[in-house]
Amino acid sequence: MRRLGGVGERRRSLWGGQRRRHRRVVVDRGRVAAAPAAPPAVSWRGGSSERWDDSSARDRVCLPTRGVVGCTFAPIGTSGVSPIGRRADVGVGPRDRGPVVSAEGLGVEVVGTVSEERHALQARRIRLFRTEAVVLRRRDLAEADRILTLLTRDFGKLRVVAKGVRRPLSRLGGHLDLFGRAQVLLARGRELDIVTQAQLIESFPGLRQEPWRAGWAGYLADLTDRATVDEDPQSALYDLLVDCLRALSSCDDPFAIVRRFEMRLLVLLGYRPELVFCPRCSRRLAPGPLAYAPEQGGVLCAECMGSGANEIPLSVGAVKALRLLLADQWRLVGARQLSPALREQIERALRAALAVQVGGPLPSAAVATLLERGDERDGRSAASGAEAGS
Repeated sequence: MRRLGGVGERRRSLWGGQRRRHRRVVVDRGRVAAAPAAPPAVSWRGGSSERWDDSSARDRVCLPTRGVVGCTFAPIGTSGVSPIGRRADVGVGPRDRGPVVSAEGLGVEVVGTVSEERHALQARRIRLFRTEAVVLRRRDLAEADRILTLLTRDFGKLRVVAKGVRRPLSRLGGHLDLFGRAQVLLARGRELDIVTQAQLIESFPGLRQEPWRAGWAGYLADLTDRATVDEDPQSALYDLLVDCLRALSSCDDPFAIVRRFEMRLLVLLGYRPELVFCPRCSRRLAPGPLAYAPEQGGVLCAECMGSGANEIPLSVGAVKALRLLLADQWRLVGARQLSPALREQIERALRAALAVQVGGPLPSAAVATLLERGDERDGRSAASGAEAGS
């Protein structure tokens, strides 16, 4: 241990034959009080035979470059960074968290402390991240693993691997059920991320009580998977899916919930339907014959309709219901007694819009419709049997 010009330093081997390991650097107030006009870069003036002379004390501050990366000094008032103090504690080694600056009144201030390269290196070292997710799909892999498609709140859609989740004693199996909402801890992998921990938040048990509820939940999951790309964060879509799954798990009629999801999905993707003005002539829609044109993205008036092959005729009541769905007033749509013909018009219009903008049709929609109709037939037969028995 020796003192060179007011700077205490402790050295070890290996830096051009020697290695210097600085635990603490104490800067003499008198030597750096008068900083030059141009901010000099902090540098190491190495060499065992080199001394800190008075002529260069004004231009340089002797700090280890490993402890302070990309750090420069400038006179007070040249920038808005807080001043460096008389003592600068610099940790070096595997526990190094960067320079710790304390006290005030030295006469110089810090312009930069850590370089962009160091930030990038620290970001690459972070392998674990936690997020909230809904399981959209799952596929078996090998003997006990499973590939999951997750819609996360913070990172968008991710495809991950759950190791050993199919084993009977797996701790992850009960927390990663289909359509379940869970808090997951993921580890970065070469191709797919790996689920290391999972905590179930909401399981939506009502979806498993009726087959048609599970069918419509699968349709919403497939539609979400089709409409999104990997690693594209969409928190609004995540909240919409969770709300619709929660409402679907306790409803008796899924029509308004499913139509709400389809309409809001179009809006979130940037394909908001035009339901007030004709997209061809730009005139306000009036009561009368109307038609929805998927390629035009809106409802055509009576004078403009009839020129397209894929136009879907709509009644005034269907247009009003679509406007309520566009305003997210889906509860009003669910409370009204809509005729089967009116429901079919609304469903066809939204399905046509999704087929043009997202792609389709999806087979899960037909499966869910068959399950719902089968449940209705079973309900009618059970009611007729009860009446005959009484």
